Amino acid sequence: MLPWMMPNLINEDNKDYRRLVITKIIIFFAFAIMIFFTTFHYFNDNAILFVLDAIILLLLIFFYAIFRKRNIYLLAKILLFIMSVGLLCLIYLNEGKDSVTLWSIVLLFYLMPLYGYKKGLIISSSFFIIVFFILYDLIGVSISFEGYVRFAVVCFVLTLISFAHEYSTQRTLEKLSQMKNSLNELTKIDSLTKLYNRRHFDEVFLMQKKLAKRNGVLFVFAIVDIDFFKLYNDTYGHQAGDRVLVTVANAFKKHMKRVDDYVFRLGGEEFGIVFHAQTQEDALHIMEALRIYIENLGIEHVKNTISPCVTVSIGMQIVQPNKEVTQDEVFKLADNALYEAKVEGRNRVKLSTKNRI
Repeated sequence: MLPWMMPNLINEDNKDYRRLVITKIIIFFAFAIMIFFTTFHYFNDNAILFVLDAIILLLLIFFYAIFRKRNIYLLAKILLFIMSVGLLCLIYLNEGKDSVTLWSIVLLFYLMPLYGYKKGLIISSSFFIIVFFILYDLIGVSISFEGYVRFAVVCFVLTLISFAHEYSTQRTLEKLSQMKNSLNELTKIDSLTKLYNRRHFDEVFLMQKKLAKRNGVLFVFAIVDIDFFKLYNDTYGHQAGDRVLVTVANAFKKHMKRVDDYVFRLGGEEFGIVFHAQTQEDALHIMEALRIYIENLGIEHVKNTISPCVTVSIGMQIVQPNKEVTQDEVFKLADNALYEAKVEGRNRVKLSTKNRI
């Protein structure tokens, strides 16, 4: 892509990127055309058209100076409006002679992509209706009825072609955007449990910690581990083990349903939970209710020495809103709490000894 087409403030993934490129093309094209016509009418001693072209050219220079500082495609709409009004004036003053009228067709290839196929069709149609009214008054004076009809047919056909092109392009871009979003989402999801994966955990952790600080609430991170899961796999098989992981993951989804609740599969039978709480007691109550909920699922586990069913151990770390700690520090403290929960007998929630750093 040419350097003058490259936007400075956005990247190619931005939804307005295409419009910005079109805007720069419009500016370049408008400059070239208006310089040509201003010079042409000056040397042909057509004072009225020269003055009109010169005014439009000065306005283009003014808006270009603004555009260099701020890449906003709104300027393209303003430029197209100026070009449209200028063309209407030129058609009227020139009485539809020469090739002035034909230049109005060029707007079709900018109006549609800049406004979209719906608004673009309405604006294009409105513009050409005005042109047709101007030319209709000139039939028999400077243009023939046959010429008028030919121009109308050409405009109608080109409008439909431009509409069809923009419609297909926009729908294709929308579909590509949906596919991209779907692919991005897939990279964040664990394929087995459909929970968020460790990669997305790293992204969410910092964001939720900052949000907790801003709202003045406690940031809570818990690590959940299925008790004696290796023995479960050895006893019932890995397929059964996968079914347990899915069942436990679904239990997390049902239990942790608030806007700021995030559940992740960190790896193997280990899960991470990030959430906010008003008090330490609230956080403990939420995790204790989750532990009981999973045990009450009644999933048989004959090798579980503390219960006949599948159970979980939970290690938890609470961060106060005014404390600055790293992700590694919080993770390590929660992991230590999980280790203590296992040492003390499993199937329990353990708060870190540094319970509120």
